[in-house]
Amino acid sequence: MSEIVAYQAASLTERMKYSQTLAHAGDLIPKGLWSPTTRPDGGPGAPAPSPGKILLVMETGAMLGLNPMAALQGIDVFEGKATISPQLMSGLVRAAGHKIEIHSEGEITAGDFTVKVTLTRSDDGTVYESSWDPRRAERAGLCAYKQVSGKWQVVAQSKNGSPKPWQSYPETMCKWRALGDVCREGADDVLKGIAYTREEIESEVSVAEDPVPEPTEDWEAQFDAAQSVEEVNQISERIRAKGEGSDALKVKRAARLGLLEAEANTVDAEEVTDDGQRSDAQSGADADVPAGEPGGIGTADTGGEQSSGNAE
Repeated sequence: MSEIVAYQAASLTERMKYSQTLAHAGDLIPKGLWSPTTRPDGGPGAPAPSPGKILLVMETGAMLGLNPMAALQGIDVFEGKATISPQLMSGLVRAAGHKIEIHSEGEITAGDFTVKVTLTRSDDGTVYESSWDPRRAERAGLCAYKQVSGKWQVVAQSKNGSPKPWQSYPETMCKWRALGDVCREGADDVLKGIAYTREEIESEVSVAEDPVPEPTEDWEAQFDAAQSVEEVNQISERIRAKGEGSDALKVKRAARLGLLEAEANTVDAEEVTDDGQRSDAQSGADADVPAGEPGGIGTADTGGEQSSGNAE
């Protein structure tokens, strides 16, 4: 019985025990399958191989027809997603009978390097193609591509100045990107949804986590302290002039305008009639303004000329 057949025939309890045993392999387990641990006293402990991640990788490998050891070498877990190495992706597609051709030409330093990957399906002959070059990578926000002393070079560095893979291995990165494109498009039945490499997922997260510049002033505190619609509009104008608008400040501004208008409605509702009695009808008309109607919080951002300033 082959290893993959034996694994698939095992019960869930047996698979869990197997993953726990493998976790004791320590440094032989890829670092992507490690997780923080907790000491007996509740404090943070040193990272260690995670039986749960190991089990997830082996289950994913079984779905793809891989034995557990091959899965551990070619499948990784990042941000809760299973990712696949380009080498394993190519191997699976070729093992399924489809043809992959990789052609590159030019040089990075000459500014004319490009990689073209072609996938031809074995069942119906459909052809899928994708080309990548440093300029495409630059448009995708993965690197910078510029001339230095007459030669083109790829620049991609981490926050501490260390070179990223796109800077160290631009030719290989172009090849893997093109390969991923054609495999996702032309062999999704082979990959079964596990079609992104760790580098592709990491680059998406990196873009999403770009730090927001610190504001020059505490705008939220100023909105909270504003005592009139005019003050709120003045703050909005300063925010616009400094280019520091954000969705959060728009919400803050709208909330403050709504509160100020609600307070103004309360004052109107407390006006008394000539005989010294409170006008209940007026009170009800002013105090019970529903959201979305004139004077309500739902329209605070567009309620009249005085509140026309935006925190954009």
